[in-house]
Amino acid sequence: MTKQILKQILSDCCNEVVFSYRGKSAGITSRVNDFIPTFQAWYGSETKEYKDIETVMTDSFFHGKSLEELIGEVDFEIL
Repeated sequence: MTKQILKQILSDCCNEVVFSYRGKSAGITSRVNDFIPTFQAWYGSETKEYKDIETVMTDSFFHGKSLEELIGEVDFEIL
């Protein structure tokens, strides 16, 4: 999966992306409230909210790595 494809999947706001990294379950869920998309990431028991897709892609939330850095390293599952 490429960065652009993952970004588009999340931006569509109708998919959940899940994966495992360093033995922990992880993923991103997108939601729309009053036509405004928001994103929630989880890694193990930690969660974090985001207001834009760029921050979701570049934040080093997953054990010090961002989603962009994990592309090619983990297998993303689209639900």
